[in-house]
Amino acid sequence: MNKKEVLKLCPNYYKIINFEFDSDDVLANKIVDIYQEYVLESNVSSEEDKELIKSVDKILNKYVDDYIFHNQLNREITQIRLSEKDNIIKEFIKSIIRIFDNYEEFTTRTIYISKWI
Repeated sequence: MNKKEVLKLCPNYYKIINFEFDSDDVLANKIVDIYQEYVLESNVSSEEDKELIKSVDKILNKYVDDYIFHNQLNREITQIRLSEKDNIIKEFIKSIIRIFDNYEEFTTRTIYISKWI
């Protein structure tokens, strides 16, 4: 994939890859490296890959911006178990998306609108 296609699908690409994490946060740097490798080597002719790229871009933008999600992902990512499938990086990206979906589901509250009497 060329850089123009990456920028179309990933508006947060440079923000993510240029973000400076703490020097002792090795896991964050590795996650960003995997993101960069996946995005640059993906097949853009596949609709599934396009959707995964867009999703992981949004998720890692949240990872960079939200300290609570950052810590949650770091905790849960160490518990991911992958089998020897044909594309381990793609399975890892799907695991990150599942973690994010779970995070969104449990952190979003239902807001009730009360009626004024």
